Amino acid sequence: MDNRSKEKSAFKVFFEENRSLAYTLPLLGVLIIIAVVIFITSLSDKAEDVSSHIPGAVSGIDMEGGNQVEILPQLIRNNDEDSTNIEKDPFESPVMLTGIVYSEDRFIAIIEYDGTTYILETNDKIGYSNWQVTNISEEFVTLQNDNDNITLKLSDTSILQNK
Repeated sequence: MDNRSKEKSAFKVFFEENRSLAYTLPLLGVLIIIAVVIFITSLSDKAEDVSSHIPGAVSGIDMEGGNQVEILPQLIRNNDEDSTNIEKDPFESPVMLTGIVYSEDRFIAIIEYDGTTYILETNDKIGYSNWQVTNISEEFVTLQNDNDNITLKLSDTSILQNK
C-alpha cells in the first residue's frame, strides 16, 4: 500500500502537468450532457409538429376573419352542397370535368362525381365506381365503364359522346 501512495499514477501526473485540463474536462462533460438533452427535446417537438401537418390528415386551417384554407394536395375532396339548395337537373351527368393540369410530362384531370372532387391520372378509377380514366388530353377526358365510353369536354363540362 505504501508503494501505491508514494508512486503517482499517470492520471495524477497528467493533471498536475496540465492544471487547466483539470477544470475544463469536467466542464466540457457537463456541456455535452446539456447539449444532448436539448437535442433530444427538440427532436420530440419537431416530431409532434410534423405529424400535425400531414396533408390529408388536416381538413383545413382557420384563418383570421373566419376563412378556411384547405391544404393541398388533397386527392379526394367532398363539396359542401348544404349551403346551396338548388335542385339538381335529373338529365345532368353526375360526372363533370372541372380542370386539366399538365404536370411532369403527363396530364392530370380534376373531375367532380356525386358531389366529390377527384384528382386523377390515366388508368385511375373515380372513387368506388367502375368508371376509369382511359385518356386525358388538353381539352378532353375519356372515361370507360365496362362497355360504355364517355368523353368529357373541358369548356362546357358536358358529355360529348356516349357509345
